[in-house]
Formats: sequence, C-alpha cells, structure tokens
Amino acid sequence: MSATFLAAAAARTADVDAVDVVPPPAPTVLPDGLLVEHRAGRGRSLILTRAVGAGETILAEAPVCWWVDAERHEDVCARCLCVIPLGGAYGCDVCKQACYCSKACRDEDADRHASVCRILCAAAVDKSLPGWGASSLGTNLMHFVAHALALSRSDPPAFARLWGLQLDGVALDAEERVAVHRIASQLEASVGGKPPRESSWRLFVEHLCMKDKASNMALTMPPADESDDSDDDDDD
Repeated sequence: MSATFLAAAAARTADVDAVDVVPPPAPTVLPDGLLVEHRAGRGRSLILTRAVGAGETILAEAPVCWWVDAERHEDVCARCLCVIPLGGAYGCDVCKQACYCSKACRDEDADRHASVCRILCAAAVDKSLPGWGASSLGTNLMHFVAHALALSRSDPPAFARLWGLQLDGVALDAEERVAVHRIASQLEASVGGKPPRESSWRLFVEHLCMKDKASNMALTMPPADESDDSDDDDDD
C-alpha cells in the first residue's frame, strides 16, 4: 500500500469519525395524496390516496446515492445516466469501472468519482471467483459500498439520509452473505480503521446491503439490443 493511499485513508478516517455526530435528517414531507405504508410481501410502499391525471408529477426528489449497474458501466454515463453512443465513451483509465458520454460529464463527476475510484481499486475482489463476474450481485454491492463511503466523506448530511433508510424485516440470502463477507474482508485489509456508523466492516457492508435491498429503485435503461434488459440503481 502506498504512502499516498495511507495518508488518504487517514484523512478519510478523520472524516468518518465526524459523520457520527451528524444529526439524523428530518423526515421527507410528502405532498397531499401520498403516504408511506408497510405492505405485507411488498415492504415499505409509497401509496396514492387520490386520483391523478395522466402525466401528472406526484413526487420529485433527487437520489442521495446513485451508480450504474456493473453490467452496463461501459455504455451508460456514470454522471447523467444517458446511454453512450457506440464508440463515444470517455472512461476512467484507473478503475475501468466508470464511463461517460462526454468530457463535460467526466469533468463534472471528477471529484465524486475520485474517492469511489480509490475504494474500488483498493478493495477490488478477484472477479475470477465463482459468482463474482461483471454482472454479479457482489460487484454491484461493491459499487454501492464504494459510493456510500465516498458520500460519507464528501457530504455527511447526505450520508446520514442514506444511512437512515429502513432495513427492518430484511433478510439476506446465502449469495448476499457471501458477497458481504468478501467485500468486508477486502475493506478490512485495504482501508482498515473503523467504518462509518458501525463497529466493524462486516456490519457496515451487511447493513448497506439490507438498506439497498429494502429501498433500491431501478431505472430501466434502453436495452443494448432487442433482447437485452438492464438497470441502473439508486437509493433514497
């Protein structure tokens, strides 16, 4: 591990400690006609209590954390989420896990991606392991964890909103637990220290996985061809 990365890790640890004193965010105020209920078999749900007209916007809120599905990182812009024209991608030459539709989008995302990039490179999991390919659950969870860690340093109030997502009643399956274990082990070895909000990297990654499972929303992108469907992910 380089001295530069050690210094960066030390600076991140100081930022992480500061996150613990950020007060929880105020609950989202919903417009009239909307309420949040827990529905059996569906979890937390946003419910309409009035009729709405065609094309009416009922709620608009920017996500606090977003990332492109690992399977589509080469043809969906990591900044604006537009589909990138064939041969027109501006990619990250370091982690090789983020592409942009233009130099402008790459420049606008430079600060956010810099922290994510360092984490992805430092905590990379061997993709030759069974069940750890480019489109695997584990690879996408690693992207979420990297973005969450970067957010905890760059925007503590936004991270507090992300961490405030509910996870009650969410259970992880065997594949998810394997992914949590591998990612936590890599973070312990490469980043070290104490993670934000939790006493161990295993608990931090496990709780992020549960929050993602409970609150993730997928934005379906135009398929690469007629038979290929794909998603982008965001939370909150």
